[in-house]
Amino acid sequence: MIYNTDDELELSELLRPLQNLEGLPLNELVYRQIKSLVLNGDLVSGDKVKESVIAKKLNVSRGPVREANQRLVETRFLESDAQKGIFVSHISFDELEGLIKIRKSLSPLIADEIINRIDCTDINGLRESVLILNQITIHNYNDKNYRYGLRFMGHFMALTGNPTLVNLYLQLIQKGRVYCLAQLHSRYKFINITDFNRCSLLSGTEGFDRLYKCLVDKDRNLMIDTLDVISDRVLFRAQHPELLYSPVIKGLGQ
Repeated sequence: MIYNTDDELELSELLRPLQNLEGLPLNELVYRQIKSLVLNGDLVSGDKVKESVIAKKLNVSRGPVREANQRLVETRFLESDAQKGIFVSHISFDELEGLIKIRKSLSPLIADEIINRIDCTDINGLRESVLILNQITIHNYNDKNYRYGLRFMGHFMALTGNPTLVNLYLQLIQKGRVYCLAQLHSRYKFINITDFNRCSLLSGTEGFDRLYKCLVDKDRNLMIDTLDVISDRVLFRAQHPELLYSPVIKGLGQ
C-alpha cells in the first residue's frame, strides 16, 4: 500500500496524539500506539514493555498488546527475552552505520523509479509543502509544521510506486530516530519531543528544497546526492545528539 495522506500511515506515529486513525482494526491501533511510544521517546532502549501496563493504559485486553509486541519484535523495534520479558531494542552505533549504508544503497533505485514515473501533477502536489516548509523558523514552529516535513517525504517516497521500498526506507528513518532519542535520554534523562522534532525539521529544510528541484529538473544524479547527504546528516546527528538541542545548527533561526 502506498503512502496516503488521509490515513497518515506509519508517519503519524512520530507525533502525538495519534490522528486520523478512526476505523482501524483494534490490533493495528494498538500496534501503532506502542510504536508511537518508542518513536516519541516515551520508551527508550532497554526499557521493559509491560504487557499488563500497556493494556491498562490503552484500555484493551492483553491479546492485542501481545500481538503488537510480536510484530515490533519481528521488525526489531523490540526484543524478547524468554526469562526477562520484552524490551525496547538497543541499536548500537555500528548497527546504525550499517542501516545508513543500506539506506544510501537504495538511493539510485529510488531515483530511477521516481524519475521514470514523475509527472507534472506529482510535482505540483509537492510544491505547496515546499512553500510552507520554507516559511518555518525556530520562532513560528509548531508540531503541525513537522507533519508537513513527514508528508513531503512520504509523498516523495510514494512516487517510486514501490510499497516495499517505501516501507523499508521509512523503517530505516525510524531506526535512526530511535537511536538519537536513546542517546539524548542517556545524556539528559529527559526528552522534549517538540524541540527534537523542531530541530530535526529545521536542519533538513535545505534537503526538501533540493529534492523538489530534482523532481522539477528530473535530475537523477542530484537526487542521489541529496538523498545521500540527508542520510549522512542523520549519522552526524547521531554522533552529536546534543546539537538537536542547540541553536547552532546550519539554517536554524535564519
